[in-house]
Amino acid sequence: MEKNQLLQLRDLIKTGKCKDYLVERSTTNQEELKDFSFANGKKLEEAILIKRHETKYWFLFSEWHLDNFYLILYPYDKNVSLAEIHKSSKSDSGIIHLLWTYRPIKQDGKNQEKVDHFKKYYISPDVEILYPTKDSELNDFYNEIFALLEIKIMADNLSDNISTQTRCFLEEKFKMK
Repeated sequence: MEKNQLLQLRDLIKTGKCKDYLVERSTTNQEELKDFSFANGKKLEEAILIKRHETKYWFLFSEWHLDNFYLILYPYDKNVSLAEIHKSSKSDSGIIHLLWTYRPIKQDGKNQEKVDHFKKYYISPDVEILYPTKDSELNDFYNEIFALLEIKIMADNLSDNISTQTRCFLEEKFKMK
């Protein structure tokens, strides 16, 4: 992802208003930021804690390597990252999507089964998330991120415990395609 995309996204998340989600906390304190395992030794711009009901995720904004910028998503307990988004695409009409692919790497012999489980809900392991550019797009962006993370966790655990909110979001998303 380009640096300006990452920083614009961070700024929109920090200042944007959204009806269903709350920015609970934000930090640029480097001592706190080093607690995130994925960020070990990487330059972190900021971590923002987003909450919906009782579910919370950290959104970390990081310069991974020269000119390679990441949005890293952690559960509230921040023990291990759930997703690292670092690719984007821009259509001819100027619409930007963030790109992420579900790739389980646990050496338990069940990775293909996990991919198939993910596809049961998300159609494909390749995910495109509309990059928000204004407040009115933030709710859909968060809905997509929270649904993606819920389904990733379910697929990793080969579980079918999907929330009603995520099920409704996915039905609406894939009805439009």
